[in-house]
Amino acid sequence: MANMVADECRNSLTVVGGFSRRLYKETPDDDPRKKDLGIIVEEVAALESKVSKIVKIGNNE
Repeated sequence: MANMVADECRNSLTVVGGFSRRLYKETPDDDPRKKDLGIIVEEVAALESKVSKIVKIGNNE
């Protein structure tokens, strides 16, 4: 069950992460939104890491 939920979350995170990383790269450094995009990119990466840990735990059971 945990793997199924983790896979569904991972699918959404892949989309959000991909778009946010692209927007971050394309946003000029002097744009005030760049800081917010950086936070989004970092938080998506943290969530991706947590989902990976859930999958590893689920596979070990």
